[in-house]
Amino acid sequence: MKSLTRREIMAAFYRATMTALGLDPDKEYGKTKPPVRLTYPTHGAPDWTVKDDVVFLTYTDVSGDDTSQPVHEKWIDEETKLIRRHFTNRVIQIGFTAYGPNGYDNLLKIRHAFYDGSPVLRAADLMLIPSPETPQYVPENYQNMWWDRTDMSLRFNNTMWWDETVSIIQRVDITIKDNPKGSGKTTTEGGGVKTDGDHGIIIKKG
Repeated sequence: MKSLTRREIMAAFYRATMTALGLDPDKEYGKTKPPVRLTYPTHGAPDWTVKDDVVFLTYTDVSGDDTSQPVHEKWIDEETKLIRRHFTNRVIQIGFTAYGPNGYDNLLKIRHAFYDGSPVLRAADLMLIPSPETPQYVPENYQNMWWDRTDMSLRFNNTMWWDETVSIIQRVDITIKDNPKGSGKTTTEGGGVKTDGDHGIIIKKG
């Protein structure tokens, strides 16, 4: 299988989201957490403050999409062998959950950047499916405090493919026999070939 793994897909979305927010995706944060995150805190409690701007990304496969059902194939000639490539579409959904006073505006930036065409996502063959989805501001109550929160989901097409090696037939051995004497049990005839009930396929001379 030559398709992207889930980790590779999420790594691409991390870079694309950081870039959309005007941040450096290659920056090392050390013990601190980056403003774009791929996982929630292990023990559940927030490890950021109500004043911090943080965006969480979540991954989901979309079931039931008609474009993910057909499986196509093409053949690639590599001289000493053939490659049979099977490929199909995968529809994925990325959820964006933004916390902080600028969370709503940050999701607007991300949406605009992705609709405008993200070079990172294009290079990873992650193509946005246009939809009317927009950021939804939904404040969250936690420990008697209201936290600014905004949610948004976007869907993307991604091609998956698998390669199968098919060896080329270099040589075929055949044996040609004359019609056996006294044989009259020919059952079919056509194209210069007779099929005899006792002797298999017999190639006619002349």
